[in-house]
Amino acid sequence: MGKNTLRLGTIVLMVRKHYIGRNSHITAHEMPQYTTPVKISIGDGCMFGPDMHITAVNSIRIGKNVRTGKSVLISDNSHGDPEDMALRNIAPNARPIYSKGAIVIGDNVWIGEKAAILAGVTIGEGAIIGANAVVTKNIPPYSIAAGIPARIIK
Repeated sequence: MGKNTLRLGTIVLMVRKHYIGRNSHITAHEMPQYTTPVKISIGDGCMFGPDMHITAVNSIRIGKNVRTGKSVLISDNSHGDPEDMALRNIAPNARPIYSKGAIVIGDNVWIGEKAAILAGVTIGEGAIIGANAVVTKNIPPYSIAAGIPARIIK
Protein backbone atom coordinates (compact mmCIF):
# COMPACT_ATOMS: atom_id res chain seq x y z
CA MET A 1 0.00 0.00 0.00
CA GLY A 2 1.13 3.50 -0.76
CA LYS A 3 1.75 6.48 1.47
CA ASN A 4 -1.35 8.09 3.04
CA THR A 5 -3.46 4.96 2.54
CA LEU A 6 -6.00 3.78 5.10
CA ARG A 7 -7.26 0.20 5.14
CA LEU A 8 -10.64 -0.56 6.71
CA GLY A 9 -11.22 -4.29 6.32
CA THR A 10 -11.57 -4.86 2.58
CA ILE A 11 -11.71 -1.12 1.85
CA VAL A 12 -8.62 0.81 0.84
CA LEU A 13 -8.83 4.60 0.95
CA MET A 14 -6.21 6.89 -0.49
CA VAL A 15 -6.44 9.52 2.24
CA ARG A 16 -4.31 12.29 0.76
CA LYS A 17 -6.48 15.43 0.58
CA HIS A 18 -9.57 13.78 2.07
CA TYR A 19 -11.61 14.80 5.05
CA ILE A 20 -13.96 12.33 6.67
CA GLY A 21 -16.09 13.74 9.50
CA ARG A 22 -16.61 12.32 12.98
CA ASN A 23 -18.90 9.31 13.47
CA SER A 24 -18.73 8.43 9.76
CA HIS A 25 -19.12 4.83 8.64
CA ILE A 26 -17.74 3.18 5.51
CA THR A 27 -18.47 -0.54 5.24
CA ALA A 28 -18.14 -3.19 2.55
CA HIS A 29 -20.01 -6.41 3.24
CA GLU A 30 -18.71 -9.58 1.61
CA MET A 31 -21.86 -11.47 0.63
CA PRO A 32 -21.65 -15.04 -0.74
CA GLN A 33 -24.45 -14.44 -3.25
CA TYR A 34 -22.35 -11.82 -5.07
CA THR A 35 -19.69 -13.16 -7.41
CA THR A 36 -17.84 -9.87 -7.88
CA PRO A 37 -15.83 -8.30 -5.07
CA VAL A 38 -17.24 -5.26 -3.30
CA LYS A 39 -15.57 -2.04 -4.35
CA ILE A 40 -15.70 1.41 -2.79
CA SER A 41 -13.60 4.01 -4.59
CA ILE A 42 -13.21 7.61 -3.39
CA GLY A 43 -11.44 10.22 -5.53
CA ASP A 44 -8.95 12.86 -4.40
CA GLY A 45 -10.04 15.96 -2.53
CA CYS A 46 -13.34 14.67 -1.12
CA MET A 47 -14.81 16.15 2.06
CA PHE A 48 -17.49 14.18 3.90
CA GLY A 49 -19.48 15.71 6.74
CA PRO A 50 -19.99 14.10 10.14
CA ASP A 51 -22.25 11.05 10.50
CA MET A 52 -21.63 10.00 6.89
CA HIS A 53 -22.73 6.42 6.13
CA ILE A 54 -21.45 4.54 3.07
CA THR A 55 -22.35 0.87 2.71
CA ALA A 56 -21.81 -1.42 -0.28
CA VAL A 57 -22.34 -5.00 -1.37
CA ASN A 58 -21.78 -4.15 -5.05
CA SER A 59 -19.85 -1.01 -6.00
CA ILE A 60 -19.74 2.66 -5.08
CA ARG A 61 -17.50 5.05 -7.02
CA ILE A 62 -17.19 8.61 -5.75
CA GLY A 63 -15.35 11.07 -7.99
CA LYS A 64 -12.89 13.83 -7.13
CA ASN A 65 -13.74 16.87 -5.01
CA VAL A 66 -17.13 15.58 -3.85
CA ARG A 67 -18.56 17.42 -0.82
CA THR A 68 -21.33 16.29 1.52
CA GLY A 69 -23.24 17.81 4.37
CA LYS A 70 -23.72 15.88 7.58
CA SER A 71 -25.70 12.65 7.95
CA VAL A 72 -25.58 11.63 4.28
CA LEU A 73 -26.35 8.00 3.34
CA ILE A 74 -24.84 6.36 0.24
CA SER A 75 -25.98 2.74 0.01
CA ASP A 76 -26.08 0.32 -2.91
CA ASN A 77 -28.21 -2.18 -0.99
CA SER A 78 -31.35 -2.80 1.03
CA HIS A 79 -32.89 -5.63 3.00
CA GLY A 80 -34.74 -7.73 0.42
CA ASP A 81 -35.96 -7.20 -3.13
CA PRO A 82 -39.14 -5.09 -2.83
CA GLU A 83 -40.65 -7.01 -5.77
CA ASP A 84 -40.24 -10.39 -4.03
CA MET A 85 -43.66 -11.00 -2.46
CA ALA A 86 -42.34 -13.99 -0.46
CA LEU A 87 -40.18 -11.63 1.63
CA ARG A 88 -42.98 -9.33 2.75
CA ASN A 89 -43.76 -11.37 5.87
CA ILE A 90 -40.12 -11.55 6.97
CA ALA A 91 -38.65 -8.89 9.25
CA PRO A 92 -36.53 -6.47 7.17
CA ASN A 93 -33.28 -7.28 9.00
CA ALA A 94 -33.83 -11.04 8.35
CA ARG A 95 -34.24 -10.59 4.58
CA PRO A 96 -31.30 -11.27 2.24
CA ILE A 97 -29.32 -8.18 1.27
CA TYR A 98 -30.32 -6.95 -2.19
CA SER A 99 -28.66 -4.50 -4.59
CA LYS A 100 -30.24 -2.87 -7.65
CA GLY A 101 -26.76 -1.96 -8.88
CA ALA A 102 -23.72 0.20 -8.43
CA ILE A 103 -23.64 3.87 -7.49
CA VAL A 104 -21.47 6.33 -9.44
CA ILE A 105 -21.03 9.90 -8.22
CA GLY A 106 -19.18 12.17 -10.65
CA ASP A 107 -16.49 14.75 -9.92
CA ASN A 108 -17.33 18.04 -8.17
CA VAL A 109 -20.73 16.94 -6.85
CA TRP A 110 -22.29 18.58 -3.78
CA ILE A 111 -24.64 16.45 -1.66
CA GLY A 112 -26.70 18.31 0.93
CA GLU A 113 -27.30 17.40 4.55
CA LYS A 114 -29.31 14.21 5.27
CA ALA A 115 -29.59 13.24 1.59
CA ALA A 116 -29.82 9.54 0.66
CA ILE A 117 -28.22 8.16 -2.51
CA LEU A 118 -29.70 4.73 -3.25
CA ALA A 119 -28.65 1.75 -5.39
CA GLY A 120 -28.37 1.79 -9.16
CA VAL A 121 -27.95 5.53 -9.70
CA THR A 122 -25.41 7.77 -11.39
CA ILE A 123 -25.03 11.39 -10.36
CA GLY A 124 -23.37 13.39 -13.12
CA GLU A 125 -20.39 15.69 -12.75
CA GLY A 126 -21.07 19.02 -11.06
CA ALA A 127 -24.59 18.12 -9.91
CA ILE A 128 -26.07 19.45 -6.68
CA ILE A 129 -28.29 17.27 -4.50
CA GLY A 130 -30.50 19.20 -2.07
CA ALA A 131 -30.75 18.58 1.65
CA ASN A 132 -33.02 15.66 2.62
CA ALA A 133 -33.29 14.47 -1.01
CA VAL A 134 -33.72 10.76 -1.74
CA VAL A 135 -32.00 9.94 -5.03
CA THR A 136 -33.55 6.88 -6.70
CA LYS A 137 -32.89 7.75 -10.38
CA ASN A 138 -29.96 9.09 -12.40
CA ILE A 139 -29.17 12.81 -12.08
CA PRO A 140 -27.67 14.50 -15.18
CA PRO A 141 -24.41 16.49 -14.99
CA TYR A 142 -24.62 20.10 -13.76
CA SER A 143 -28.23 19.82 -12.64
CA ILE A 144 -29.87 20.50 -9.28
CA ALA A 145 -32.08 17.82 -7.77
CA ALA A 146 -34.18 17.92 -4.61
CA GLY A 147 -37.16 16.25 -2.97
CA ILE A 148 -38.44 12.79 -2.05
CA PRO A 149 -37.91 11.18 -4.45
CA ALA A 150 -35.35 13.58 -5.90
CA ARG A 151 -36.32 15.31 -9.13
CA ILE A 152 -34.53 17.83 -11.32
CA ILE A 153 -35.43 21.38 -10.28
CA LYS A 154 -32.87 23.20 -12.44
